[in-house]
Amino acid sequence: MGVIVQPNKAIIGENAFGHESGIHTHGIINNPLTYEPISPELVGRKRWLQAGKHAGTHGIRAILKDFGIDPTENQLHEIVDKQKSIADQGKSITTSELLSIAGEVLDNSTLEEKFRLHDFHIVTGMNIVPTAVVRLDKDGKHFIASEIGVGPVDAALKAIQKIACRCRKC
Repeated sequence: MGVIVQPNKAIIGENAFGHESGIHTHGIINNPLTYEPISPELVGRKRWLQAGKHAGTHGIRAILKDFGIDPTENQLHEIVDKQKSIADQGKSITTSELLSIAGEVLDNSTLEEKFRLHDFHIVTGMNIVPTAVVRLDKDGKHFIASEIGVGPVDAALKAIQKIACRCRKC
């Protein structure tokens, strides 16, 4: 219908299945029915965890696990402390920033390059919806995605995330 749904709209909003709070994410990880009466996929959404000032070790570990990163308990606590100190300053933590923090703590010893940026194209301007087309290489194969966003960076990140989600099944 072309009607934009508010992000905080119950059940169908983009944020309806997003979780940050430590105890909240721990409950979701152990049993999604704790805070989600229905499956996110039932309404075309996906569950996601956020690394914010209220995040705890269980949520951060789950986010890092999605990227194949398994820190020790001491490393995990150091990662959580660093991300919380940034979040306490009122800054939001993106997944890439969390991975960067993890890379610093782990001294990049367990992180390996999964994708290489081949090229990208951004379209933005007055009265134009910001759009990005991104092409990434993984194991010699090209993956391409396009997305729109609230700005050019948002559009590019959404396109990269689309490729990454698709390639988790590769």
